[in-house]
Amino acid sequence: MCVGGIVKPNTMTQTRVRLWTVNEYHWMLETGIIAADERVEILEGQASCTDNAVYI
Repeated sequence: MCVGGIVKPNTMTQTRVRLWTVNEYHWMLETGIIAADERVEILEGQASCTDNAVYI
């Protein structure tokens, strides 16, 4: 790709999915990372949040 006369290589970002355990979920509740009134659940290791929740 060329931007302003400077040639930049095409780069691709890789994303890894971090799966959570039930123990980690409970720890996040205990430490306040997830508030008790937030609707967050772990589905097959992935945190699922509603719109009013903090995304992790």
